[in-house]
Amino acid sequence: MQFQGRTFHNETVELDGNDYDRCDIQHCTLIYRGGKIPSLTNSTVAHCQFTFEDSALNTIAFLRAFYQGGFHPIVDDVFNNIRTP
Repeated sequence: MQFQGRTFHNETVELDGNDYDRCDIQHCTLIYRGGKIPSLTNSTVAHCQFTFEDSALNTIAFLRAFYQGGFHPIVDDVFNNIRTP
């Protein structure tokens, strides 16, 4: 779904597969389930929290288990790769 110039305040925003162009997203819960990566172009996102569900939640659980299982350098490398442009 495509959203253009829309304002989202204090709502739940489903991210998977959606395109947000020139949107203002504030104080929202952003849900990502591991589907198609959303596009946020020229949009503002502030004071929001992520919620991961389904496949995305499984990925978070996998990384947590790996980290807690003594493989924290591998998980740290994943996050360092995320931080690299």
